[in-house]
Amino acid sequence: MGDTQRQVIEWASSDARQKLEKMGIDYGGIATLDACIQRVQAEAADNAMTKESK
Repeated sequence: MGDTQRQVIEWASSDARQKLEKMGIDYGGIATLDACIQRVQAEAADNAMTKESK
């Protein structure tokens, strides 16, 4: 992963974290945003692999 892509992901993650904290929301019942991000990344990877295999 390139540095620019990593920076964008970190920026988006911190921005999302701040918004969630302001709203006091627990995203989809997931306790931490980090766990949420891991789940979303896992789903994205699954989707990408599913598309490639078709």
